Amino acid sequence: MTTATRTVRDAAETWLKRCKGEELDTQTIKTYRSQVETHVLPRIGGAVLADLGRGDIEEFMDDLLEQISREMTRKVMVSLKSLLNLAVARGWIATSPAALVKLKRQSRHDKEAIPRSEDDVELFEKMEQDLMAACRGLGSAATPGGLENYNTRCYILN
Repeated sequence: MTTATRTVRDAAETWLKRCKGEELDTQTIKTYRSQVETHVLPRIGGAVLADLGRGDIEEFMDDLLEQISREMTRKVMVSLKSLLNLAVARGWIATSPAALVKLKRQSRHDKEAIPRSEDDVELFEKMEQDLMAACRGLGSAATPGGLENYNTRCYILN
């Protein structure tokens, strides 16, 4: 098969064989295979590597984001980038069309807040006060972390 006719499917199969040859954990290989068979091959498996562009990869990622979770999209994109990097290493393509494609980090402000009842708030405040009192009783200082991060800490004073 010539370099000009190699497809994403060819790269995926070669990458999975490489993973097995490198004796990666069996479960890891199963996970990679599942990602490839479930998400990559049905969408772009038949695409010729030489014809694949950054826009195609961006579109692929957008499709994933509409259908699966952000975290699973991130994992599939890591696998796709890995198999495309192997295609580059084999000389099947000059550069990876996924090299500059990024899934932007989700801002902590974009994450959905965990709803808390008034009872929860009162309970956490009481726990924090109890911990601070216990720290004082030990001759240490406490720094309250607040309800957002639940990390009130005791520091032993010399």
